[in-house]
Amino acid sequence: MQTQPHLTVAPEMSSEASGTRILVVEDERIVALDLSTTLRELGYVVAGVSSGEAAVKQAGTLRPDLILMDIRLPGGMDGISAAQAIQGKFDIPVIYLSAHSDVHTLARAKDTAPYGYVIKPYKALELHCAIEIALHKHKREAELRRSEERYRSLVESSTALICTHDLEGNLLSINSAAASALGYTVEELVGRNIRGVLTRAAQPYFDSYLRTIQENQVADGNMNLIGSTGRKLVWSYTNRLIHDAGRGTFVLGHAQDITERLEMQEALRESQAAALATEKRLSRTDTLTGVANRRAFYETAEAERKRSVRYGRPVSLAYIDLDNFKQINDQSGHETGDQVLVCVAEILRKNMRAESLIARLGGDEFAVLLPETDQAAAGLAIKKLFDLLANAMREKDWPVTFSVGVVTYGKPPQSTEQMMHAADELMYRVKREGKNSVASSLIIRDESESAGSYAS
Repeated sequence: MQTQPHLTVAPEMSSEASGTRILVVEDERIVALDLSTTLRELGYVVAGVSSGEAAVKQAGTLRPDLILMDIRLPGGMDGISAAQAIQGKFDIPVIYLSAHSDVHTLARAKDTAPYGYVIKPYKALELHCAIEIALHKHKREAELRRSEERYRSLVESSTALICTHDLEGNLLSINSAAASALGYTVEELVGRNIRGVLTRAAQPYFDSYLRTIQENQVADGNMNLIGSTGRKLVWSYTNRLIHDAGRGTFVLGHAQDITERLEMQEALRESQAAALATEKRLSRTDTLTGVANRRAFYETAEAERKRSVRYGRPVSLAYIDLDNFKQINDQSGHETGDQVLVCVAEILRKNMRAESLIARLGGDEFAVLLPETDQAAAGLAIKKLFDLLANAMREKDWPVTFSVGVVTYGKPPQSTEQMMHAADELMYRVKREGKNSVASSLIIRDESESAGSYAS
């Protein structure tokens, strides 16, 4: 006679086992009743069935915490087959009950990964221990699975870049975020070697990275990769060597894509460099005319003076002052005065050699530096400028003329200030003697030994 499948609650239960439900699968009624009595005395809630088919059905209906399964059962499904069917559908631990311990039966039973194997006739204490150990083992395994599922879910949903690889660099796993960042699917990357997604420049350093992580158990830094579209990426990584009894030794990698951050930093540096260059240029440029200002002129003139001394080459300097410029401002306004200054600067810039330096020293005074230019060449160049400037003033009907002092050094003095002073003195000489002309001077060795000329 078979025991009908039902759950009954014992009136008294131990606090340890309270509420634990056990399904007994046993076809011998006397054994089943004895087993049920023993289990209830131990504080378990018991239900019973007598066939493999009924065990599978009641496992789904009652969802017991554990099944005590007799191996020899009537019908087409023995206990081992029933256990296989239950394990395929439900997460319920099974302990086998059997009077047999032959090699073939044990081999079949082991294939179903049971939580215990109790030989009849059993003792209550042995049975109780087997049940509690099985329940504890199952609970820990369930907790581990939940933990692994949470970790897997976290990894898959994380925007961080997470992967594992072996000690040769072959990818064992990679999360979707990392695969997507590289432009691949997870399936396309798993099994590939990381070298295949490194930039060519980064590949020689990968072996060093593998040695470092094996020696130090940890490695961090930046890794340069290349995505499926050819875009270069930079990942900042912190990787650790993991020793797992089940999976062996592997590397757990955690990285962040810092490509955009580095690109923004580089763009910022370029912007700052451009702003600095602009600021530097503006600090050396006359804002009205666009030619060099006094500061830039003195710096360049000093460099040319030193070069002239070093190589023994001549250098010439012209000091230009606009006559009657105050009259323009007073009668026509400062806007017209600005137009005059811009016109003068433009003529000077367009008609001098590229290596010459044009500068507005301030107000209505300009200077022209002519490197490696002797007195004759300087005279021709300044005479051409003088005529062009005079013609432009006449065409514009501006009552402006020019007083110019030109000094040429065979051997420059000890400072740019001395050169400027000499040219300035010549210019004022023109001013005193009627304006509107050019005075030039050749200084062969120093200013105390000079040969001068005056031309208009």
